[in-house]
Amino acid sequence: MSEKSVAVILKENTILMEKIVIDGRAFYSLPGGTIEPGETPEQAVIRELKEECNLDVEVVRPLSVVHRVKNRTKYTFECKIVGDQIPSVGKDPEFPDDQQIIKDVLFMHLEDINEKDRAFLWSEGLMETGDFTDEVMSWGDIISYPKTKEDSSFSKLTGKCDDETVTFDADDILYVEKVDDKTFVYTSDKVIRVDQTLRDLEDGLHNPKFFRCSKSMIVNVDKVERLKSLSSNRIDVVLESSEHIIISRTYASDFRRLLKGGLKRD
Repeated sequence: MSEKSVAVILKENTILMEKIVIDGRAFYSLPGGTIEPGETPEQAVIRELKEECNLDVEVVRPLSVVHRVKNRTKYTFECKIVGDQIPSVGKDPEFPDDQQIIKDVLFMHLEDINEKDRAFLWSEGLMETGDFTDEVMSWGDIISYPKTKEDSSFSKLTGKCDDETVTFDADDILYVEKVDDKTFVYTSDKVIRVDQTLRDLEDGLHNPKFFRCSKSMIVNVDKVERLKSLSSNRIDVVLESSEHIIISRTYASDFRRLLKGGLKRD
């Protein structure tokens, strides 16, 4: 039997989430992990939050027990942070240092979490915490359903450039950057402001060539001219436009695995 403990930690109606990247696929989930032999579910969630988020926490109450397929069980607890600690990326002991899958730890609003990742939160008891029951009840009775992958993928996008509306192909993107809560797409000859958030684009650009290279940027790997290794395991990326982008150590290992030696290096 496989057993796991995860934590719901709230802050001003935001939820503590981990960004996980496995084989180039990114998703967001609650922090937590496998219950070790001899541990209670409560002890496991406290240990996991210390390992993965560098947080000391207290268990407030149990929220749910989900019995999943293949004899797997998941326990969810509402927890609170001890003192004024700030979460930061720790490590998952199940993975080597150069293959860590936890790329970010952050508090997120419900509307910033995609529908697929959000669905798991309901099964984990989110409805019973904070103001989320009232939030759901405020949605009304309109029937809706998430678009399919094919329908929601972005092959063409629309945005504003010099106060004019422009439409462009996703393949023309050099990189995407979030600046002061605004999202800008850079092509070879334009800077275009788009309505989508960085997470919207990350979900909608269903192609491994669009790589999340930092908290605030996505780069089109097909537009990379050359690379240069820097100190502290960072990478200097030079694009077709001769612009330089620095990939931090957090994302560098995944970036190198994605390239697999296919680009010219200095």
